[in-house]
Amino acid sequence: MSKTDISEVAVATAVVVVTVLIWKGLNLAWFRPKKHEAYLKRQGLSGTPFTFLVGDAVREASMVEQAKSRSISLSDDYTPRVMPMILQTVKDHGETCYMWMGPTASVIVTKPEHIKEVLNRANDFPKPPVHPVVELFATGVALYSGEKWSKHRKIINHSFHLEKLKIMIPAFHESCIKMISKWERLVREQGSSAEIDVWPYLEDVTSDAISRTAFGSSYDEGDHGMSTKDVIEECRLFNFAGQETTADLLVWTMIMLSHHKKWQDQARQEILQMSMILNEVLRLYPPGILLGRTIEKETKLDEEVTLPGGAQVMIPTLMVHRDPELWGEDVNEFKPERFADGISKATKNQVSFLPFGWGPRFCPGQNFALMEAKMALVLILRRFSFELSPTYTHAPHTVLTLHPQFGAPLIFHTLQDQ
Repeated sequence: MSKTDISEVAVATAVVVVTVLIWKGLNLAWFRPKKHEAYLKRQGLSGTPFTFLVGDAVREASMVEQAKSRSISLSDDYTPRVMPMILQTVKDHGETCYMWMGPTASVIVTKPEHIKEVLNRANDFPKPPVHPVVELFATGVALYSGEKWSKHRKIINHSFHLEKLKIMIPAFHESCIKMISKWERLVREQGSSAEIDVWPYLEDVTSDAISRTAFGSSYDEGDHGMSTKDVIEECRLFNFAGQETTADLLVWTMIMLSHHKKWQDQARQEILQMSMILNEVLRLYPPGILLGRTIEKETKLDEEVTLPGGAQVMIPTLMVHRDPELWGEDVNEFKPERFADGISKATKNQVSFLPFGWGPRFCPGQNFALMEAKMALVLILRRFSFELSPTYTHAPHTVLTLHPQFGAPLIFHTLQDQ
């Protein structure tokens, strides 16, 4: 073959490759989204119009910037601050609608019956691929699917059995006492009271507790063990997820008890009030404000609606937790007494309370997080009363979990000084 022939073949190959790449790019950025848009409209769903390649990204970024420029108070509904695009889409297009995460159609579901379908059918609606940012911090059972998830889940569930949790109590107690001792020293140094930003302390204490208690020898038990790599992945996951979830729950509980002194006093006098308080904080400030699932193939959501493969489902936990039709007109008020008779009596539908997910993939560390939070709060309330500092700025903020953007400065008083 002559050099001319080789050059012609190379050019032809390059043209084919470039053409294929252009087609794939256009399909991803335009043709497939428009196909999904038409499909969803035929199902009777309404949503935002697709914008080439970026979807709703530009509009959402603008809405977030505007929302965060406005100050809010503790009594305000902060949903417009942390998920303005989803909130506006539901207002404009109904409780089952769609928007665009880049070129991917995202179907928003808020009806409890739809949420139950999605979260109970883990094979039809698996978890989405792990985002590279999340993968830096954690992998493990929460991010697996299929047989690998089933195997790991069985072992992890055993690790969080009630009897196992009891073994962890002394280690967590020690971590809490260390933190409280630091606070007592700060109060002594400043006289009768001290301003303390509790957020970094709560992050540290939950991280310390998990490093002391994570799993122990439980990985050696069960029908099938895990490799050393698997164990490391699970420890990374629970160090990240366990630390963030419990720290978030603790910080928002302390903020709410600072603002609602009556409930702080009641919690100090009657520990049984703690479960109601924690449930109400989890309703108002769930660590994860959004649950996401993928649709790998054409899948029925109900008898009337079928969703296309390649799209995804979004469940806005925060919006469901603040739906007045499910929780009553006082939905934005801090009222722990709504949980006096349990979750089933607090809401019109149990699938409207999702702080730890729902269905077969609910968070296995739920009892661990609640145990940590209760113990920490009992120890803190025995030693201190606390109130919001004048420097506190209410700014719920979410990156991976929901936390106070500017910290949580509180004024502490030791009880014997009052």
